[in-house]
Amino acid sequence: MRDELMDSVDYYPDQYLNRLAHEGVNGLWLTIEFRDLVATTFTPDAGKKCRKATVKLRQTVKACLRYGIRTYIFCIEPRAWDADNPVLKHYPELAGAPDGEGHFYFCPSSETGRKISL
Repeated sequence: MRDELMDSVDYYPDQYLNRLAHEGVNGLWLTIEFRDLVATTFTPDAGKKCRKATVKLRQTVKACLRYGIRTYIFCIEPRAWDADNPVLKHYPELAGAPDGEGHFYFCPSSETGRKISL
């Protein structure tokens, strides 16, 4: 459970990618939090890691493609917010169902939720 786009570890060295390709692997799923890459009108403080993450994402995609492995970004966004998240403080109508652990899921049914734009 690391943010592999934000550290300097090479998670996909050539030897590993070569082995994956010879095992028939042709796709890599990277779990990325969209809020790390992009700001929206409702989350203007998001995306601060964009430049660093994008550079490493491009390096990973390029390395994988040398072995015929495509990279897919997996995002379930927005992820559940903490109850004290600034977004929910400004837009409480975006809080949907609670998860039972102090987090709230995004409510796309609210008027505000339908207006979210990049």
